[in-house]
Amino acid sequence: HKKLDLGLIVYDRETANLWDYSYVIDAAGNSISTPINAGHKSDRGAEIDINSPLFRRIKGTASVNLFNSIVPFDTPSGTSRFSQLRYSANATINWQGKDGRKRPGDIGQLQLDYQSPSRSFQYRYSGSISVNLSYTHNLSKTLGLTALLNGIGSGHSSSSLIAPSIQERYETRTRQPEFKLKLVKTFGPKK
Repeated sequence: HKKLDLGLIVYDRETANLWDYSYVIDAAGNSISTPINAGHKSDRGAEIDINSPLFRRIKGTASVNLFNSIVPFDTPSGTSRFSQLRYSANATINWQGKDGRKRPGDIGQLQLDYQSPSRSFQYRYSGSISVNLSYTHNLSKTLGLTALLNGIGSGHSSSSLIAPSIQERYETRTRQPEFKLKLVKTFGPKK
């Protein structure tokens, strides 16, 4: 209940044979994409994790990832390397209701996820944020009803194609918020 956990991971990761797509315009003006081996990328950074009680029955967890990413990118004179500072974070707040005599307590959860802008071989992507909510009402020790609301947050994302012969910008709807209602029955011996 009162325990604080901290974690630190430092890493140096190399990825070889990085597959991506190369876009060109042919003589007829058509855009053609070809899968290619873009080379390799490097990620060097650290992940910090924390897990702590916030209040009675409420616990929080968070993870922050800070790293330098060096990726191949396409230029008119050939492939070059692009260095970018990237960061991502996710956090969860859990609420655990009081257990009853015949059933476990209800559970509520709020999740937040953030991804910073990024770059690939011929694309530049905007950052994104997403929020998910869930609530579980336990009807008995083996039967629970869960309501989930996912995909709240950034409804749109943008990307830019920055190939040497093509320059385009895209705005897309990432996903609609989604609501689910699940009835879950657990089989086996009762705990």
